Amino acid sequence: MLDMGTCIGVCERAYASMSGGRMLSFPRIWLRSEYGGLLGSAVVRDPGYLALKLLTRGVQVVLLVDYGRGCVVVMDGSHITGLRTGAAAALSAKYLARGDSRIVGVLGTGFVARHTLWAMCETMRVETARAYSRSAENRARFAGEMGDRLGIEVVEAPSAAEALRGADIVITGTRAEAPVLLDGDVPPGAHIAAMGNQPEVDPRIFLRAGVFTELLAQSRLEGKLSYAIKSGAVRGDADFPELGDVVAGKRSGRTSGEEVTLYDSQGLAAHDAACAWEAYTRLTEMGRGKWVDMDLPGDLLNY
Repeated sequence: MLDMGTCIGVCERAYASMSGGRMLSFPRIWLRSEYGGLLGSAVVRDPGYLALKLLTRGVQVVLLVDYGRGCVVVMDGSHITGLRTGAAAALSAKYLARGDSRIVGVLGTGFVARHTLWAMCETMRVETARAYSRSAENRARFAGEMGDRLGIEVVEAPSAAEALRGADIVITGTRAEAPVLLDGDVPPGAHIAAMGNQPEVDPRIFLRAGVFTELLAQSRLEGKLSYAIKSGAVRGDADFPELGDVVAGKRSGRTSGEEVTLYDSQGLAAHDAACAWEAYTRLTEMGRGKWVDMDLPGDLLNY
C-alpha cells in the first residue's frame, strides 16, 4: 500500500497539519521495562483518529483508533518506520538544502542510512553519494547495493571527513556514542539530516547552523539537541523552529547559500500515524484486511 514517494507526500501534509493545529503529536515516552521500548502518540481531528506507535525489543506495532468506524486497527510498524524516516529527511532537504544539491555524504550504512538516501533521491537530483562506516565490509555492501538500486554513483569513503568532502547534503544515521560528524568537516552551505543516535553530531555545529527540529519538545528530551544541551554548548531552553512551520510557510528556512542547516530527527509519531492511516484507508477502499468482531457487550460501550 505504501512506497517512498507516497510517504513523502503524506509526511509533508502531516507537517502542515501539525503546524495548523489539526494534528497533535507528542514527545515519545520511554518504556522502562526489561523489554525496553518507546511509545509515540498522535491525534488527528479530521478524519478523527488516534495513533499509537509501540517499539519494543524486536517488535514494532502501529495501533489506530478510527473514531468514525468505531474500530481498532493493528499493523506492523517496521516498514512504516523505514519509509517515514527517509521521508522526513527528504522533506528537510526539500525545504532547507540548496536547490542545486547533487552530492550526498552518508555517515552510517544501516537501516536508517539506506532509507534516507533512497528518499533523498526521490526529492533531490542526487548524482553521487559517499558513504562511511567503521566497517569496510559494510561500506562496500552499501555502495554496491544502493548504487544498483538507486542508479546513482555510490562510493566508499575511508573516513568521515572524506565522505563529507564537497557534500551538499549530509546524512547521519549511526549508533555512535560520541560525535562522528565533526564541526570542522561540514562544508559551507551543507544541509545536515541528523537521523541517528543523540551523540553523533558535534554540539559546536548547533552554535553556527540554522537548526530545525521535527518537534522541539522531543528534540530537547532525546534528539541531537539534547546531547548539545547536556554538553553545555546549548542552553536548555534553546528555541529552534520546527520544520512543520517551514512547510506551512510560517517560518523561513535557509537564509543564504553559505549557511549550514541542520534537521534534528529522532522519529515523529505524527509521521507513523499519517502513513499508517494512508495504508489503512487504501486497504479498506480495496476491501482488504482481516476484520475481527470483538462482540463487546452493549453495556461496555454505553459509558
